[in-house]
Amino acid sequence: LYNNLGPYPKLLIPNRFSRIFWGLLSMGLILFTLILILKFPEKLYTISSFTLAALSILLIAVTHPKYSGQLLSGTIAQFFPFLIVNGILTGLPVVQYNNAATLGIRIGSIPMEDFLYSTSMLILPVFLFELFKKWDRPQ
Repeated sequence: LYNNLGPYPKLLIPNRFSRIFWGLLSMGLILFTLILILKFPEKLYTISSFTLAALSILLIAVTHPKYSGQLLSGTIAQFFPFLIVNGILTGLPVVQYNNAATLGIRIGSIPMEDFLYSTSMLILPVFLFELFKKWDRPQ
């Protein structure tokens, strides 16, 4: 996904501002998740999904900043099919969430935490792929 979305950050934001924009967005998301983690320590799903998302965004922003824009725009692009599929699963309800473990904020029938969890599920495999690719190169 991140290879196919290479040009899109440039289309969304002018080239000279692209790295600044995606860097600020990354840091804003990390700060947002950390504030909510500290504010709601009793919400288990919130803490786990937000911690995973913050670590994922931080890992890719620090180790591969050139991919940050591609991955974040890929995350935005995947939200459209995500809304359909997860909306059906949580709306029927095939999947149910304990409101005591979440913030209770939903977009349709989807808990807000699912959006950050899906972000980390896109970023972590790319980070691991790039890491293992380095290890696989002959020295």
